[in-house]
Amino acid sequence: MPGGNALCHYDFHPGNIILSSKGPIIIDWMNVVVGNQAADVTRTSMMIQSHALPSNAPSWLIKREYREFFNREYLREYLMLSEMNPKFLEEWMAPTLAARVCEVNGEDRNEVIDKLQTIIKN
Repeated sequence: MPGGNALCHYDFHPGNIILSSKGPIIIDWMNVVVGNQAADVTRTSMMIQSHALPSNAPSWLIKREYREFFNREYLREYLMLSEMNPKFLEEWMAPTLAARVCEVNGEDRNEVIDKLQTIIKN
């Protein structure tokens, strides 16, 4: 996959956004890397779509339809602002899922493996 020189949060999800009086603040920069921005956006999309939610995720994310709506709007806005080709996100999904396999266990891991197998078969 192509490298990059963008600052990537690599753990960006609604639980890492604080809404303050001065606007949203992104927190938890422990996983920050320099790399390809499409990889970072794809990882965020993958995490939002997953059944595995961080313990500090907002309660509204429990409803699947809210997560799907949030994901669609996040990607639509990101792609519009960055002028990134949506195909780049598709290309990054398999490697992103493959990396995620080592980060989760049990049912969450099975979900990731199933999605990865579906992508590979297509």
